[in-house]
Amino acid sequence: MAVIHSSEYQKTVEFHPPIETGKDIYYGVELEVELASAMDEDVDTEDIVDACSDPERSECYPFAELICTAEDVCGDDFFYCKTDGSLKCGLEICSEPATLEYHMTKWDAVCAKLSMGGFISDTRTCGMHVHVDRRSLHQMDLIKLALIVYAKQYKWFFEAIGQRKWNEFCGGAVPEKKKVDDWGSLKTRYVALNFRPQLTIEFRFFQGTLFPDSIKARIEFIELLIKFCKSTNICKIVSDNALSIFRSYLEKNASKNLITYVENCLKVVNYVD
Repeated sequence: MAVIHSSEYQKTVEFHPPIETGKDIYYGVELEVELASAMDEDVDTEDIVDACSDPERSECYPFAELICTAEDVCGDDFFYCKTDGSLKCGLEICSEPATLEYHMTKWDAVCAKLSMGGFISDTRTCGMHVHVDRRSLHQMDLIKLALIVYAKQYKWFFEAIGQRKWNEFCGGAVPEKKKVDDWGSLKTRYVALNFRPQLTIEFRFFQGTLFPDSIKARIEFIELLIKFCKSTNICKIVSDNALSIFRSYLEKNASKNLITYVENCLKVVNYVD
């Protein structure tokens, strides 16, 4: 079985921990990484997949480096690797769906393996995407999330938190469809908040990173943003001080790691152009 799958690959996943009460929110993470020494190669994604089953090619550069790291990462069944057409010569590291608490235990080892394998994630081509299981979201939750994420006056905040300017991979186009049910029919998935997936919604505005504390903080940020929208009246969501209300909510409910992350993002906005 190939250790690196095509971008269309759909794994039959397990939920961690198994779904019991229906109260937990489950997140799947996609982290894009590039092989630093091969950024000028622009390797075809089909060649990467084919090399996995070709003994000769699998031992040649850069395929050997990609396969070796993929095997290392996939030693933990929680992760699997795919190709991605937006990358020059890299991998998309995908997690199975899990609760915030479960994710907290998983990213340190993987980030260390990727760094040791010569991979980077702070390039313009690399992003980090967080999928949220739709079963934990109601229609009004989706409306509130879209209203606050796509509010023009708050774009700077979400760019800062994501450590990335919104570009062609995660543009900030506001859904023009009038009904929530129609948002999934948008022509592109390359938006900050993607409603096209059938089973999830996808937050796409994060820059790639190999700092595990940043990955953990971002997943927690999404969880608190969702909980804030669930618990806050829509009148406050559309008010002029919605961001101030949300930031107060963060200060009261966030972990020390997330508070530090947000403070650093707002202090030094280090966008990757």
